[in-house]
Amino acid sequence: IDIPVVGRPTTLDEAIKLAEMDTEKFEQWAVLLLDGAKPTGGKPIDGEIPFVDDDSLNRKRVIVEVTSGKPNKKHFDAFMNHVKNAEMGLYVVLNKPSKGMIGDAKMLGNYHSEGWEKDYPKLQIVEIADLLHGIKPLLPPPYKKRGKGTALDI
Repeated sequence: IDIPVVGRPTTLDEAIKLAEMDTEKFEQWAVLLLDGAKPTGGKPIDGEIPFVDDDSLNRKRVIVEVTSGKPNKKHFDAFMNHVKNAEMGLYVVLNKPSKGMIGDAKMLGNYHSEGWEKDYPKLQIVEIADLLHGIKPLLPPPYKKRGKGTALDI
């Protein structure tokens, strides 16, 4: 029996079905799996996670790109260029990335957060299956506005 997915996918099979039915909705759903992430509409990135990590409270960002097909080197390289202009990037994949992509991501090195006194990978490749199992990328806490003021969530 073929049962339609109603609501948000909770399994990898449901995620695959959503990707096959509507890639745009899949991308939006995948972005929302990340704590503090907001979809951006997909041009040129699918989402971002704002954060602050010093006393200036200047907003910084992690950019997010989602791919539902087989990870494509050309697409990945284009995203890597965008990551160079942001503090960090997350490349979210439904299918396994190539070893070359993993190596390229590691070559970008780390982003050092002065405020959190910690290094974070500049670019991380994140699999949907891991997100569904509660495995989250290594990121500073997201920045959230509250009412008229602002606050850091620790």
